[in-house]
Amino acid sequence: MNENLSAANQGGSQAEVVLLFLTFCLSFSKLRSGINPPRKMKIKVGTQLEEETYQNLKIAAARERRAIGEVIQNAVEDYLQQHHEALNKSSGLVRFLEPDPLQLTAEEIRTSLGADFFDQ
Repeated sequence: MNENLSAANQGGSQAEVVLLFLTFCLSFSKLRSGINPPRKMKIKVGTQLEEETYQNLKIAAARERRAIGEVIQNAVEDYLQQHHEALNKSSGLVRFLEPDPLQLTAEEIRTSLGADFFDQ
């Protein structure tokens, strides 16, 4: 690279200067990509809110000096974090076929089902 630099300083060809510039840009972009990871893709979402709720949202965002979209993004992330366990639970037939969480043996289940609780 020092050779390219000296060629550029000595009035090297235009192609050498362009090559030097492109090499610099490529090196800089590789360095910068390690510092700032690429942004995640965002999707535009439309919804309806009650007017009072929206006004309160605008006021809260302004007080925090944040964009409304950022406040909504954080609220949705918090909601999903709190309900993450519920999202991962199985349901329906899958839950029915899973092993019994009470750890009862087949004999204990038969005994319990055979007992007449009204006679007790």
